[in-house]
Parts: sequence; C-alpha cells; structure tokens
Amino acid sequence: MKKLDYLKIIETNLNKEYFTQHGLHMNIAGKEWMVRLIASNIKQTMTRQTPLSPYQLKTERSHGV
Repeated sequence: MKKLDYLKIIETNLNKEYFTQHGLHMNIAGKEWMVRLIASNIKQTMTRQTPLSPYQLKTERSHGV
C-alpha cells in the first residue's frame, strides 16, 4: 500500500448515543463530537514545528497522486 502524506485516517469509537433511533444517521451530539475530532486533528496538522516555505508546499503537492 502506498503511503500518502496528505491523508490521515482518524480512528473513532462511536457509541449508539451518537446516532438516531434507527441508527442510520448521526444525531446532533454525534455530529458535534465528529466535528471536534476533525478540528483537533486539523489543528495538530497545521501546527508544525517548522513552517514550510511556499516552494516546499508546491513540491510536496506536485509529488502527490
């Protein structure tokens, strides 16, 4: 499997309380929980120790799929 640097898999452990009664859709609490989880992962990704220059960003994107 090819490693994709721009992709991150977020593992979740969703409880039934985050879904509607029939279980097909997330309820408000589940959506809010998921948004917080995604936002915290984005924040971790965006706060690198050394910021990239525009040239580095361009070359990183050009090496993608």
